[in-house]
Amino acid sequence: MNLSDYLKKNKLHIREFGRTYKISRDAIHSYLNGKRPARRQAWKIFQATNGEVTFQDLQYDKPPKRPLKDI
Repeated sequence: MNLSDYLKKNKLHIREFGRTYKISRDAIHSYLNGKRPARRQAWKIFQATNGEVTFQDLQYDKPPKRPLKDI
């Protein structure tokens, strides 16, 4: 599921999602418009969505070899 679909499904606004998970609104907009997030940001999104938005959805071929620390 891509991030846009996740936000719609859960009736979340970009501002609310960003504030809750400490991701800037501008960064979220850029991800929604096709920019690939940094791995740490991708990990935050993966965790925030309980894995519903995967690394592949965020334009990574596969998840990191070792899990990043919880953020």
